[in-house]
Amino acid sequence: MFIPVSPKKEDLYKAYITCLNPVLKLKPREIETLDILARTYLSLRSAVKKGQVNAADIYPKMYSDVGRKIMQDAIKMSPASFTNHVCQLRKKKILTENNELPSYITELETLKEPLVVKYTIESPKA
Repeated sequence: MFIPVSPKKEDLYKAYITCLNPVLKLKPREIETLDILARTYLSLRSAVKKGQVNAADIYPKMYSDVGRKIMQDAIKMSPASFTNHVCQLRKKKILTENNELPSYITELETLKEPLVVKYTIESPKA
């Protein structure tokens, strides 16, 4: 079965994470948290390309007080809840120990061809 998905640019990460969720096993608020982290990363990476931000400053700016506040407000989440969801993403090994995003998230925007997610479901062996 083939189901094409063509999300808007602002919904790209959420659609991608949702497609991967049978493997990632994230809760809805963890998906929202990962989505806002990815979108913030993308925004800062765009600023790097324009020369407005140093590449080494992406993660420090994301997790600064101002960066956290912007992300929390965007997804209507309290500071404590946001921190807990980031910790859960780290415990599930979605984020690194330094709260960095994995390459399968950060490189999504650079794909030259459509992304195909393929699942193979086998019957349980008796």
